This record gives sequence, structure tokens and C-alpha cells, in this order.
Amino acid sequence: MFNLNTTIGHDVIFEDFVNVSPGANFSGNLHIVSCCWVGIGAVINQGRGIAKLRIGEDTIIDSGAVVIKDCEPNALYVGAPTKRIK
Repeated sequence: MFNLNTTIGHDVIFEDFVNVSPGANFSGNLHIVSCCWVGIGAVINQGRGIAKLRIGEDTIIDSGAVVIKDCEPNALYVGAPTKRIK
């Protein structure tokens, strides 16, 4: 599900059951694995080179977070830049 004012760049793969809150920004060259939740105004920066930046399965990206590197599965990421807290 994609909410209002979401922006999606080039070469982004979204798997099943991803929930994107309003105002989230996906810069490009990303792989968002199934069952992820991305909070309001979160920014997912672009992957580098051939490797897509990857958000693992069942991961939550908090509102306003700025993701600059891969996120592990079954985790909660907060802050700018993000850090795993659970």
C-alpha cells in the first residue's frame, strides 16, 4: 500500500505486503522485501553501484528516519542516519 505524497525513484523492487506511509521517499536502486513498514516522511537513500540497498523482511523504518545502508530483517530502525534499536 502506498499512501499520499510518496515518491519512488528508478529501479525499486517492492515485494508483497509493504506498507508505505505518507511522504516517504525512495531514491532508487532499492529492494524492499515483504512485510516491511515505512513511516511518515522516511527517506530511503539510493543503493550504490550494482548492489541494491535492501530493507529486510518484517522490518520497520520509523517516521522521519533516513536510511543510508542495508537494514536487517525483523528489526526496528530509527534516526537520521538510521540505527537499529530492536
